[in-house]
Amino acid sequence: MHPNCRTRVLEAIRTALPQVRVEHNNSLWLVSLLALSDLDDILPANKATIGMVGQFSERPLMHFVGEQIARSLATREYDSSANTAPITTLPEFRDTTAAAERLVSEFETLPWQYELFIEVPLTGTFDDALGATCALGGGLTLLRPDELHLSRYPLPKRPLLLKALNRKAMPDEWGLKHYYLKASVDGFLGRFSSRQVVSNFIAKAKSVAGLLLALGLVEVDRPPFPQLNRGHIFVYLTGEEPQSEESAWLADEDAYVFQSLKEASEDGLSADHVKARRWGISLLSSAFSFSDDRIVNAARWFFDSYSGPNELLSFVQAMVVLEILFGEQGTSDVIGIGQLIANRCAYLIGHTVSRRAEIIKDIRRIYGTRSAIVHRGKDTLTYAELADFNKLRELCSRSLRQELLTIHRDTTAG
Repeated sequence: MHPNCRTRVLEAIRTALPQVRVEHNNSLWLVSLLALSDLDDILPANKATIGMVGQFSERPLMHFVGEQIARSLATREYDSSANTAPITTLPEFRDTTAAAERLVSEFETLPWQYELFIEVPLTGTFDDALGATCALGGGLTLLRPDELHLSRYPLPKRPLLLKALNRKAMPDEWGLKHYYLKASVDGFLGRFSSRQVVSNFIAKAKSVAGLLLALGLVEVDRPPFPQLNRGHIFVYLTGEEPQSEESAWLADEDAYVFQSLKEASEDGLSADHVKARRWGISLLSSAFSFSDDRIVNAARWFFDSYSGPNELLSFVQAMVVLEILFGEQGTSDVIGIGQLIANRCAYLIGHTVSRRAEIIKDIRRIYGTRSAIVHRGKDTLTYAELADFNKLRELCSRSLRQELLTIHRDTTAG
């Protein structure tokens, strides 16, 4: 950080600290963080010039200072009778100059390195294709835990009453028979704010699940009875000994779909068919290594179309998959977005003239239903439209598979 900038940041924090308040002796009064809201205006617009390369919030300095104060307060004893008071009444913040220097010095150590894990619905069945670890690109890896992993990443302690109060179930141990998606990320991850690292990881996990669905490698087997949320995300601050950070979870409806995914049955398939299907797992790296993120984004929306009980929303989400893959603003303004999607999809996955004509007809009709939902507030799907919904998902699957194959050929040919 430039000396002049650093001096201004130090002064701003020193001035703001008396306005930040603590409650019950160990909790930050979040409203008082507004006193820090102007800190980021001091930093240069291009944060990379001060070493901030990675994933940060839009107000990284404010969030970092607030999070570090909260962590410091959390080590103190809870006192239900303690009145809300300025943090400068506490010994560690009484000297505002020293406290500001400490916070800025810690800020200058950013970015920090994190590793995040979530269990995915793949087992040792894919060992031949994936091995012990498989790099997908973009800082993502699929891995199966081994003994070294177990010793390096001990699971956090399970919060008491978590299952009863929040309907969330944290695992007792790593699933040695399953693969995990791992992300290695630089940036800053807070407990209450600056959660973009987790949000971005969840988006990538949903994309992986969407691609697995599109490739026919997994299927949804959702039980009819209520479930606990088992979509736990393990977060570690890396170093010589990784430190477990605040737990994160998939949203309930996303978790219910994610944990209901299972490997597609191979019963009745020939050995060649099984081999060809499992080979599809190798296409994942093409999606995440490719410079264009259309496939990854479309796969996330495809997963979302399975999440939640609202069929109208799911219908629109599935249609968005085709819009991401085949839409283009300039061209659609000329011939219409529905017609453009229909034409491009038909010529990608239709291998005969009659089949292409059928796909174009289907998509025109399906897009009409989508427009009725979005623009006229259509409130239910007819039996025919529900059949179209299943047809739409199949069109999404085939389009995603074909696009993956195209990217794979391009990358391997290069």
